[in-house]
Amino acid sequence: MFEEEVPFRPFKKTLKQLIKDLETIEDCPLIDFWDKVVDQFDKYNYDGVEDVVGNETWGDISVDGEYKLTARIDHEDAYALTLHTTIKDGKATVTNVL
Repeated sequence: MFEEEVPFRPFKKTLKQLIKDLETIEDCPLIDFWDKVVDQFDKYNYDGVEDVVGNETWGDISVDGEYKLTARIDHEDAYALTLHTTIKDGKATVTNVL
């Protein structure tokens, strides 16, 4: 009895939760910003793909100002999220995600 093994399915993050998590990034030093974005994608995947891409299109974000930055899972059908980000004094704050 109960000898059949059931495959373990780890908890998967929803897109809604991913957006909420990305919007929690505040006053993150620029040197750590991309790593922090990738960390927020933890447990989120698209069709089994978990690799996060997008920072190669960011250009120079070291100057204070408002930026629209893209991040997405490396899958042709995955949503591309736009991170509305404020840079001030070398720190990044995500103000909105679309």
